Amino acid sequence: MKKILKEERGNTMLLTLGMVFVMALMLVVILNFANVFVVKEVASSNAEQASLVGASLVVEKLKEEIENYEDSLLGLIEEVVDETITEKIENRKNEIKYETNWLAHELELKAMNDVLEKELRDGNIVLRGYIITALNRATNEIPHLVQSNIVANKGEVGGTRIRFNSDYRLEVETYVEFSMIKMENFVSDDKQKVKQSGESPSFSFLKELPFYSWSYTFP
Repeated sequence: MKKILKEERGNTMLLTLGMVFVMALMLVVILNFANVFVVKEVASSNAEQASLVGASLVVEKLKEEIENYEDSLLGLIEEVVDETITEKIENRKNEIKYETNWLAHELELKAMNDVLEKELRDGNIVLRGYIITALNRATNEIPHLVQSNIVANKGEVGGTRIRFNSDYRLEVETYVEFSMIKMENFVSDDKQKVKQSGESPSFSFLKELPFYSWSYTFP
């Protein structure tokens, strides 16, 4: 009788230990999945912020080169131009500002797209040259700006890719590295990378520059 009770106690203990082990393993798996979701959110936020920072620089350079273009026409504007590009953009903003709940940067870019698209479509070759100069200036600076933004947000710079995609949006594809919680040989503690991308609003005027493309990948 005592032998049977000892065996039962032994079996119960093994069963309990087995259940505890399975529960611990399940907890580790759940925590790892939760960690993946958190890291994905961080990577997505980094990519989105970096794309918007890069897009802001593009807008800034476009405005500067539009001003340079207009300066080059001083003395001729009254004779050949009814409105400057800057005036056309401002007028377009006033026309569309009540169409939807625009954010300030969205309204400005929408108006800029509309005006530049029309100018390029109508064959304004001189302005075209200034726009390409603006894009070249911006893309020379964007990698450093994106790198600084990602580093500030504890992201992974290596392998990050920046480009104007097929929708004419500035896209940033970046990574965040994390380590899996280890449990014996069941869950590896190898470092993993989560990839996410973010996009800026569309620079739709680029469709009038069919041969323009740009991308940059960090080593």
